[in-house]
Amino acid sequence: MKNNAQKIKIMFYDDTDILFEEFLDWHYSLFEVVWTPATDLFVTEESIYLMMEIPGVNKEDLTIMVAPSWVHIRGMKQSPSTLKQGINFYKMEIPYGFFQKRVMLPFRIEPKKVKVTLKDGLLTLEFKRKEKGAKVIKVE
Repeated sequence: MKNNAQKIKIMFYDDTDILFEEFLDWHYSLFEVVWTPATDLFVTEESIYLMMEIPGVNKEDLTIMVAPSWVHIRGMKQSPSTLKQGINFYKMEIPYGFFQKRVMLPFRIEPKKVKVTLKDGLLTLEFKRKEKGAKVIKVE
C-alpha cells in the first residue's frame, strides 16, 4: 500500500513539473533568446553537477529555478557601456542579451539542497542526489 502511495506521489510531482515546464515555455517565449550558454552536466555517486559558461554575466542578472527533476537558468548579459547607439560593427561574435536554458536532470534531487557558485564566468550548481544508486528488491 505504501509503495502505491509513493508511486502516485511521484507521478503527481512529475505531472506538476511538466505543467510548470509548459508554463515556462509560454512565459519565456515573450523574451527573445539571443544566445544559449555552453553547459556540462555530470554525476558522481552523491551529487549532480551542472556547469555553465556565462562570462560577463552578473549574479544580479541571473534567475535559477530548481525542481526535483529539472533546472531552468535565465539571465541577461549586458553589453559594455563602450557599445553606444550609432556604432557600425565590422565583426560581432560576442553574444549579449537574454539567454535561457532548461536542463532535465538524470536523477531526482532535493531542490532546497543546491550549492551555487559563480566564479570567473563559470556558473556551477551542485545538487545532492535524492536516491543513491539502484535498490535491490527481494521477491516474496
